[in-house]
Amino acid sequence: MHKIMFCFLSVLGVVVDGFTHKEYNQYLISRQLNGFKSLEIVGGDEVDIKQHPYQVSLYYSNEFSCGGSIVSESYVLTAGHCVLPYPTYKFNFNPKDYHIRVGSSYMDGRGGKKYNINAITVHPEYCKLCDFDYDIAVMKLSTKIALNGITVKTVQLPESGKFLKSGENIVVTGWGDTTIKLDDCSDVLRAVTVPVQSLEHCVKQLTMFTITDRMLCAGFDEGGKDACQGDSGGPAVAESSSVQYGIVSFGLGCARPNKPGVYTNIAAPPIRDWIKNLTGI
Repeated sequence: MHKIMFCFLSVLGVVVDGFTHKEYNQYLISRQLNGFKSLEIVGGDEVDIKQHPYQVSLYYSNEFSCGGSIVSESYVLTAGHCVLPYPTYKFNFNPKDYHIRVGSSYMDGRGGKKYNINAITVHPEYCKLCDFDYDIAVMKLSTKIALNGITVKTVQLPESGKFLKSGENIVVTGWGDTTIKLDDCSDVLRAVTVPVQSLEHCVKQLTMFTITDRMLCAGFDEGGKDACQGDSGGPAVAESSSVQYGIVSFGLGCARPNKPGVYTNIAAPPIRDWIKNLTGI
């Protein structure tokens, strides 16, 4: 079963092709009880926003929903499923329902600054077969982020086609659940370091999924460390360079043996070139 990675799903009565958000939330919860759940930071440590100043928190209707990353004064990256939870149903989201907070180590954004969203663009190829391929969205802000280089800073993106090698470490950050309980997010930003796995190895471990070149897999074969519920949309950066190579996307359970987490592979040309064309970055 899949695990989509966010702690909060709106329970407002907005209709999604015949389904209210409340009904959709109840559907996901029922699936989560059978293994369909989001990614969390498991086996990680609390960190300060100064260590990862590109990290943002994303809110839907003033409730925390996902993570994201600052790529410029005007643009933030997140996962497609953070703004388009279930593509089988047409979801006419309103950017005004979302906002981000920057410069805070806390999930509620205390001490940080709020920025409204002007436009949200999901990759046009996202989840056409509902396999979480192309799981990425770009958010354009209504006003430019005030970068201070200490708690608020952009993250560098990789060159198109320049991939991480198997065995290289990535650092994943977020406010995700640290237990197997639902909606038990961490109030303080956490980070975990996990090694990249080859796609061939990942395909053998996650036989129930379609793993593509637009995905990056990472984790320990013995399990114990992973991203999970609440970390969706958050950044995965190379430990050696702090370049963002991944976006927290999906997986099977959390920190299970032989079940790596799966991330949107930013270095994949269909992903990286799309970002470049859309943002100029």
